[in-house]
Order: sequence, then C-alpha cells, then structure tokens
Amino acid sequence: MITLNMRLTAKPGREAELESAIRDKWMDTMSRQDGFIKAVLLKPYDADAAGKVGLSAQTFDWEVVSFWETEEHRATWQFSDIHAEVITFVNQEILPDGGKQVVLFTIEHSWGE
Repeated sequence: MITLNMRLTAKPGREAELESAIRDKWMDTMSRQDGFIKAVLLKPYDADAAGKVGLSAQTFDWEVVSFWETEEHRATWQFSDIHAEVITFVNQEILPDGGKQVVLFTIEHSWGE
C-alpha cells in the first residue's frame, strides 16, 4: 500500500474554492478508481493554535492524503483523462506557481483500522 500526500496552497482569496474543488470533485472522482482505498483532507492548525502546542505555522492550506493498493493503481489514476479534467482546473486556476508539494510514501507498517 502507498500514500500520495499533496500539500496545496491556494491563490490569495481562493482558499474556499480550493476546498470545494477537492471535496466536491476531486475526492468523489478519485474514490471511484480501481485500487483506491481511502483519502483524507487535512487542514493545518492556524498559526496561533500551532504556536500554543509548540509547532511552527504551516505554509499550506490543505493536505490531501490518498491511500492506494499499489503505485500502479495510483499512476493509472494520475494519467487518466478524468484526472486531467478534475486536476487541471485546480492546477491552472486555483494554485499559484509552487502551490503544490507532492510526496509519495510506501506504507511499511500500519496500526489500527
């Protein structure tokens, strides 16, 4: 199993639009793909709340973490026409240059669920 973690920062004033695009289009479409297991949408603590627990403020608005059976399943999604349709709008209209950081992980151990 693998995860794809995407940290996303919207153009100023477009944070709510980014959340809506992720929640209403991206997650719905991705969740119907072969090999998809689950996904979560994470919102970092704001700077004040993070500071109160000794953490630095994050520089991104949202993190999408998707879980896939294999890298091949994830790649099939990434290179599909429906992915291009859903993600192109986000990439071109809502995210500024440098507004996306992507990291892949192989899950070595898992506890719970």
